[in-house]
Amino acid sequence: MVTQESNPFENLPQDLITEILWRLPVKSLLRFRCVSKSWLSLISSPEFETNYLEVSTTRRPRIVFGSATELYTCPLNGIFNELPHVEDALCDFTKENRYYKIQMVGSCNGLVCVVYTGHIFVWNPAIRKYRQLPSPRFSSREPCGFGYDASSDDYKVVQIVDKLNSTPYSRTYSLRNDSWKSLDWTHGRTSFGGSGVFLNGAIHWIVAYDDNGANVWAVVAQSLATGELIWTVALPLQSWAFLQVLGERLCACFRCGFLIEVWVMKEYGVEKSWSKMYCWDESMFMRKPLLVTEEGVITTKTRNRFMSFVFLKNWDHFYLEGRYVTATTYVESFVNPIKTW
Repeated sequence: MVTQESNPFENLPQDLITEILWRLPVKSLLRFRCVSKSWLSLISSPEFETNYLEVSTTRRPRIVFGSATELYTCPLNGIFNELPHVEDALCDFTKENRYYKIQMVGSCNGLVCVVYTGHIFVWNPAIRKYRQLPSPRFSSREPCGFGYDASSDDYKVVQIVDKLNSTPYSRTYSLRNDSWKSLDWTHGRTSFGGSGVFLNGAIHWIVAYDDNGANVWAVVAQSLATGELIWTVALPLQSWAFLQVLGERLCACFRCGFLIEVWVMKEYGVEKSWSKMYCWDESMFMRKPLLVTEEGVITTKTRNRFMSFVFLKNWDHFYLEGRYVTATTYVESFVNPIKTW
């Protein structure tokens, strides 16, 4: 007979038990499914997945980083501990052809979009589930974006196909419909590559276009629901850059010679609201920006394939050696990329 002493949950209200479970790590919950049939049913239910995702927005993000040969995950706020708790990010689709380049496109609600061996995967590192998108082979020079369309409760991957001597176009994959849809793209060239960034229901791209003979670099916002252009805003600097999201704000990171500058758009879609956050000289290290995070951490890639995590407050850092280093942040969730709606 199970006593109250041996089973402290026995006499707790079911609602309170559920509230407690929502706040536990995914790894623990996967084990707790074996506690009883009722817990298995609870943790596996769509309602639990939805509520867990809502609570997860208050959790600190994790970072997944490395290469096709070595992928790791770690709490973002823990990577500068003396002994950071770094775990292997077990990823079944990299077991073969492990020396191909792998690219983290971005993440949304615990799902990470990855380009690997010419294919696109949507992967949940927490539950080790993934979906390979039906598609022809892709090039890393063709930028992708990934996000959640709340209007249709659907996760979508968007790609801009922009090849020389051809008309560019946009194509969107729907996880709900398991299909691609193509649209014309007339909003500027994106052939330099890079990833689109998801924010406020839109994918944001850096494009170049001609303005009365002058080459202008700008950010365009493309609606994830319709594929249509929402707005265009010029970048604060006309230089190489990539986009990130910092604290629900759009962020642009520039490489200007040996200088690295990070700018934030304080008012969404307002060009005059660009504001420089910080700038530093990389001439001693010859590093290239890879990831800017909400924690004020810059992840960079060196020429000798070492990845360096630099903490801006005191410039502490550590290195990871690997081929084709990539990184992104995510929050843990139970969202299953292979579920059927």
